[in-house]
Amino acid sequence: MVIGTVGSARDITERKQAEAELARHRQHLEELVEQRTTELLATEARATRILESSADGLYGVDGESRITFINPAACQMLGYTAEQVMGRGAHDLFHHRRPDGSPYPAAECTTCQGWLQGCDSRIGDETYWHADGHAVPVTLASRPIIENGQIIGAVVSVVDVSLQRAAIQAREQALIAAENLARARSEFLANMSHEIRTPMNGVLGFAQIGKRNHQDPEKARNAFEKILTSGKQLLGVVNEILDFSKIDAGKLQVEANEMSLGEVLEHALELVAERARVKGLALRLEKAPDLPPTCIGDPLRLGQILLNLLSNAVQFTATGGVTLSAARQGRELLFRVTDTGIGMTADQLGYVFNPFQQADGSTTRKFGGTGLGLAICKRLVELMQGEIRVESTPGAGSMFEVRLPYVRTAPHPDPREATSVTLPDEPLAGLCILLVEDDPINQMMLEVNLEDDGARLVIVGDGATAVERIIADGPDAYDVVLMDIQMPVMDGYQATRRILELVPELPIIGQTAHAFDEDRDKCLASGMAGHIAKPIEPRALAALILEVVADKRGR
Repeated sequence: MVIGTVGSARDITERKQAEAELARHRQHLEELVEQRTTELLATEARATRILESSADGLYGVDGESRITFINPAACQMLGYTAEQVMGRGAHDLFHHRRPDGSPYPAAECTTCQGWLQGCDSRIGDETYWHADGHAVPVTLASRPIIENGQIIGAVVSVVDVSLQRAAIQAREQALIAAENLARARSEFLANMSHEIRTPMNGVLGFAQIGKRNHQDPEKARNAFEKILTSGKQLLGVVNEILDFSKIDAGKLQVEANEMSLGEVLEHALELVAERARVKGLALRLEKAPDLPPTCIGDPLRLGQILLNLLSNAVQFTATGGVTLSAARQGRELLFRVTDTGIGMTADQLGYVFNPFQQADGSTTRKFGGTGLGLAICKRLVELMQGEIRVESTPGAGSMFEVRLPYVRTAPHPDPREATSVTLPDEPLAGLCILLVEDDPINQMMLEVNLEDDGARLVIVGDGATAVERIIADGPDAYDVVLMDIQMPVMDGYQATRRILELVPELPIIGQTAHAFDEDRDKCLASGMAGHIAKPIEPRALAALILEVVADKRGR
């Protein structure tokens, strides 16, 4: 009995020890499971954070291309929420159409077939489709997920390359535009050389003819006429360049004065009438019955626009005619220049108003011109708050249309008060002028013209000598000073200020080759009473001299 009791107690002890060991082992296993679970959860959390923080779009698919996960970057890129795409086919959602929008069957989709066939690290450019239907160009990389030797899905990375492609396209377009501009400017400079040298050759050539034949009045007169024509042509080229520069710099302003529409129209036609007659072209003016006789506007700039359009029409028309029509349509004035000339293609119409360009290089060589005229017209029309357009058919002619706002003129109290002023034969008779000019040819030209107008002249070659003559001859020796600006020793501005210190009432007129408004303003700021730009038109100079002298005597 004692032996049995001892054995039973030992069994109980051993069983308790085994149970305790089993409990410790179970606890260890539970702690190990909890630790591994925590580690797995942490790893999953890290992976989730990586997926969610990635700037690239990432998503996963199973063996049947159904989406198993997707990160926020991919959702934002493609316009979906995660809930909208989970479990749905990636192909049907993202790349079911080709770049041109045509259907893209899954069986032909290289993206789907690539990962299902186990292609490792497939990289390429694809077109995905946003939820709102617009295309998203992407760079794609995919990697299959393999388990027990079987492909169970794939991980796909997509990067939106819209901005990169847009930047590349913008760079390519800028390069093309720069090349076109460089080519246009090169052609423009070559054309300018031709346009300037041609009339200059005429000026020099006919000057030599006039020199050789000075004893033959008829030949000399003909040579001088050709010199005058060539000089005006050269001046026209220079004026176009200056006008374009002013407009381009935003320094050209249009006036708002009362003008006679009939006079502007007829004057523009007169300036091209001789060229049209020589070519045998009919030149017509059509004025609508409702065209107002006057309006508010800039007659100089309107005339410039119409003259440019008419000159082009005559230039590019070999047979037929040119018609200038004018009408009023409601609150607009409508001007049209129609010709039966060579016309233009649709491509040429696309850049006909661009600066430095004509229809093509051969047109420039054949017909001449700066390539700035229509660009100047367009910008002048825009400055006048109007519109210009063109219709043309190759071989049939062109029609340019200008629309400008119609501003009614205020009625005159007495129309008989409007009188025209004409100059007598010797308008400057009795006046003594101090001419300050360093260029001998300009001295000679001004001397002849001013003496023909009746003036007496004293000529000096620089500003310092002009000041000395004023001091030597006294304050009442001269009625007016005609002052060049750029001269040696002392320029015109300095000389003007010094002379006005000596004789404050003496009017001084600046004459300069600089034709910009700021040059005129600088002359007036130095104390000059007026300004005239070279080349100088004699009658305009005479009128200005009379004006400043009258102002002096009226003070």
